[in-house]
Amino acid sequence: MVRGPLPVTIVNPRHGGLLGLCRWLLLLGWLGLQALALGGLAAYVFFSQGLPPLEGLVHFAPEQTSTITSLDGFLLGELATTHRQVLPPEQIGPRVRQAFLAAEDADFYRHRGIDPAGVTRALLQLIRAGGERQQGGSTITQQLAKAIIGREKTFGRKAREAVLALRLEALLSKDQILWTYLNQVYFGRGAYGVAEAARAYFGRELATLGIGELAYLAGLPQRPSAFMRDPAAALTRQRYVLDQLVAHGWATPAERAEALRQGITLQTGRDVTPWRAPGAVEAIRRQLGEELGEKLLLTGGLQIEAAVSLADSLVAQEALARGLQAVDRRQGYPGPLASLSPAAASRLTQAWHAGQDFTPGADEVRPALVLEAAKEHLRLLAGPHELTLTREQTRWARPYDESAIRNEGELHDFREILRPGDVVVLGKDAAGAWELIPYGPRGVQGALLLREVATGYVRALVGGRDADLGSFDRVHQACRQPGSVFKPIFYNAALALGFTAATILTDAPFKVDVAGSFFAYRARNADRQFRGDMLLADALAQSRNIPSLKVFRYVGAPRAVLWAQALGIDSPLEAVDALALGASCVRPAEMVNAYARFVDQGRRVPELLVRRVRDAAGQTLLDRRHPSDPDLTAGEALELLRRHRPPPLAPGMTPQLAYLTTALLRGVVLRGTAAPARDLAHEAAGKTGTTDKYDAWFVGFTAHRVAGVWVGPDDNRRVLGRGEHGGRVALPIFRELVQRTHQGLTPWPLPGEPPPGIEFAAVDRQSGARVREGRGLTLPFLAGTAPVVERPTTARDYGEADPDRLGGRF
Repeated sequence: MVRGPLPVTIVNPRHGGLLGLCRWLLLLGWLGLQALALGGLAAYVFFSQGLPPLEGLVHFAPEQTSTITSLDGFLLGELATTHRQVLPPEQIGPRVRQAFLAAEDADFYRHRGIDPAGVTRALLQLIRAGGERQQGGSTITQQLAKAIIGREKTFGRKAREAVLALRLEALLSKDQILWTYLNQVYFGRGAYGVAEAARAYFGRELATLGIGELAYLAGLPQRPSAFMRDPAAALTRQRYVLDQLVAHGWATPAERAEALRQGITLQTGRDVTPWRAPGAVEAIRRQLGEELGEKLLLTGGLQIEAAVSLADSLVAQEALARGLQAVDRRQGYPGPLASLSPAAASRLTQAWHAGQDFTPGADEVRPALVLEAAKEHLRLLAGPHELTLTREQTRWARPYDESAIRNEGELHDFREILRPGDVVVLGKDAAGAWELIPYGPRGVQGALLLREVATGYVRALVGGRDADLGSFDRVHQACRQPGSVFKPIFYNAALALGFTAATILTDAPFKVDVAGSFFAYRARNADRQFRGDMLLADALAQSRNIPSLKVFRYVGAPRAVLWAQALGIDSPLEAVDALALGASCVRPAEMVNAYARFVDQGRRVPELLVRRVRDAAGQTLLDRRHPSDPDLTAGEALELLRRHRPPPLAPGMTPQLAYLTTALLRGVVLRGTAAPARDLAHEAAGKTGTTDKYDAWFVGFTAHRVAGVWVGPDDNRRVLGRGEHGGRVALPIFRELVQRTHQGLTPWPLPGEPPPGIEFAAVDRQSGARVREGRGLTLPFLAGTAPVVERPTTARDYGEADPDRLGGRF
């Protein structure tokens, strides 16, 4: 704006002729320019009001997707409010930049943020194309401004966008603007930024894409939602981008022709949160949300390195699903997924007949529509194909009875369970034949946790079945009665108080007074039988309730509660006699961690879900890796070993007590209720557990891993059924888990090498007295506590036996 006196002299045009007219025109032009300048400045100031500050773009840090990576290097899941992966500039190659410049703004490096020539070209192209827009009038700088401001379609927004574009050009270099745009723009399918778009549309990293795929992505930001709905339009846009690449010399005609010949193969059915181990991902989300905060977790682009193995997680999910389905079959058919009206069934039939061929793999599960239900056969429509099942194939599918106590009987007539219009689920059996499978809300639930002994790394966590996976973590959140799985805890306390594996316990009728009342109850064993005198080792192996109750009463309920807490049981426990039989609820993770103390010589190695967390810039926020972690370099391992401190012993525990308890639990497998695990290549130990109606457990370990399995109904409306104990329901799941997750590991014996202070002796299983090696049961003892008197096996060898020399009993 010019200050001071005007640089012209005002004259009367009547006296100045042509010269005077020119002077007036010059004056009016000068005044017009001043008015435009003032108006532009006023508009700039007005539309600058409320614009977001841009200083943050110098260090661009938008909301990013946090990723969870497994121990074996696979993506387990993503946590985000918007899914974005920001790539550093050096990872965005020239072909990527050229594709987007060709699609949106070929003159990007020549204009100052607003390109009037580009607007004119876009308008002419729109007229020539008959209204079909392919080239936009906005520059990449303006589009970045649009992404920052929002997409409301008003004149004010366009003006604010232009002002912001000018400010961006003043603040950032051209390379910074382009890099920010490529990491910021939305591509559809929930993907923000070109790196996330490559994964969303092609399931691959950006660096692996060809020129045709890059051209496809470059065309999407113009109208991402419309192109998702109209694939043909997206391909037309791709051809336009390829043409522009050739026109500007960034690609050859041969490259364009080859890209069009190869076509585009999009990833189908993309889940923007691909949780491949949903139970573990949910547990990690909860844990880190508490430690780091939900906002950082969901927007910070954290790189989360989990202790979880994807391979072990998939095995665990399959093993649990198979075990639960076996119980479901014994309980009867839970009913169809849905029952359709005739009109709805007809529409579904027409849709399936018009669809693609129905050829699922051997392990797939698919829905089917019941066309006809007769006594001996069931006719089904699965996709466009009809299938027939016979009653011989499906005898297990008797009607579901919520009040049933026994799981027995068979199907007599398909019409008892299904009718036309019902939607059922089919699967493939081991022979590859189609079969009806139980699938529905009435089925039992389950939980499974597998962790390493020495490191605490959680290899697999399954919090439920099927669609319920990940929504409710029964491993850490479900509180269930443990039954006999609780017994080793107070047996371990009894060993600390002077009991030995050879202590004689009497399995005989036993009356228990109820504290604070005049009532008493008679304790009983699961088989309603009594076996007289027996070793403590056999009482635990055979899960005898009456001898165990006597051990518990000697230990004392308050001491048993404190001992359980020292071993890692955090759930509130009632200090009553019923605790001896597992009447107070605990969480499966607590039992697994308690058993880990036994096999790991009493050490309290915490359960570990997350090994390391780094921020988007690669800076470490948390590092809990063990020195034996496979991802460590030699230098990192040495440094961790230097700083590593052995985990403390559980209060009251010693390596000797842990060893003795491990030996007792090995006996459960060798000669007790867990005998089906005796043939495992890796020696196992553990304990079965069953409540009266609703819970079946097995918690056990090898030298390498500890695992816990719980099976039961969430709502306790349908009992598991008589005979559905831990050894039948939960133990087979544990067996499969060990068989399939221990491949490649070196088998080690249990209980392993004894620590100092352990001695061995062979004892008689009826009296507990010492006998010759090979004639009785060899058991470990704390040094100085083994029986010292041998029981003669024959009078000829030893003369008359002296009962007083056989030792006492508790």
